[in-house]
Amino acid sequence: MRSDVALYIVAVLFFVLAFVSVVMLTEITRILFIASTVVFGILLIGLGYYKRLKLAFL
Repeated sequence: MRSDVALYIVAVLFFVLAFVSVVMLTEITRILFIASTVVFGILLIGLGYYKRLKLAFL
């Protein structure tokens, strides 16, 4: 599996965790958990975009 696809999958998991925390956790814990998971998800999307295959046009 390519590394960029794996990073996208992990980023989606972080966004799912953020959504679950909206439903399950209390006020203070929820805000911290949502912020951290969304930041990690965005970071992993950027890293996956950076690591994607680059096609060389000859």
